[in-house]
Amino acid sequence: MGLVGFILATVYVAVPAAVAAAAAVRCTRAKSIRPAASFLITCASGLVIGTCMATLFAVVVSGHVRVGQVLLTAYFAVAALCILKGLSWVLERAFLRLFGVEKRPETLPLPRLYRTRFTTAFILRGLVLYAIGLPYVMAVAMVLNMLVASAVGVLCPLILERIGRDPVQGSSILLTAITDSMGFLIFLGLASAVLL
Repeated sequence: MGLVGFILATVYVAVPAAVAAAAAVRCTRAKSIRPAASFLITCASGLVIGTCMATLFAVVVSGHVRVGQVLLTAYFAVAALCILKGLSWVLERAFLRLFGVEKRPETLPLPRLYRTRFTTAFILRGLVLYAIGLPYVMAVAMVLNMLVASAVGVLCPLILERIGRDPVQGSSILLTAITDSMGFLIFLGLASAVLL
């Protein structure tokens, strides 16, 4: 493993722990759990994604679902989501500061071109985030969709044969319908969770 691989592995291992520590510090200062809500939602999303990925992989290779594998996959899913959420936050702050609109003015009417600068900052943030985050989301969605397709491709003929139907005729229709619908669900779900 080269230097870049080592750096990436270190980042993926360290990010969830660092974000959890930062959320704990903010909760302690605020004496409330509300500052950690976003991190807890990210953890729950990562746990669901990791559990689904590990379970589908175990089904496809006819293996057993191991708790350690589920937790490891969930941890790295949380790391990926935290990295993208952190990128979104950094881009938001950077573009707001770049256009001089990081603080809302206290006087009305708003300063000249305030809304234009604010809107421009958020449009540029969105463009950069989608340029970096969308390929990442698409790659994860493609891997998950392949896992779903392979699991359905194995299980569908077996189930159809067990219930007394012809697996040759019925499995292709079911496989296409389930793979397409789950592909849309996975991609749009990940995109809304990560990019919005």
